Amino acid sequence: MSRYHIEVQPGVRKALLNLDKPIRRRVQRAIDDLADCPRPQGVTALAGAPGTLRIHVGDYRVIYRLDLAKGGDLLGGDWSSS
Repeated sequence: MSRYHIEVQPGVRKALLNLDKPIRRRVQRAIDDLADCPRPQGVTALAGAPGTLRIHVGDYRVIYRLDLAKGGDLLGGDWSSS
């Protein structure tokens, strides 16, 4: 099984650095795990946005797009607290 490529937008990288270290590690681990399993248990497809998915990491939501046209790339879109 091949790993997916993850592109994290610069704004997401910057926002991750502003999180407390334990939370940042959990969110980063969840993002890294998407390379092996882009549709983990509990994933939600966002209505009106084809290919856009959401996972929850504690009180945070990680929103990303699975781009099958680019060979299965995961494009880091956004994250926010719920």
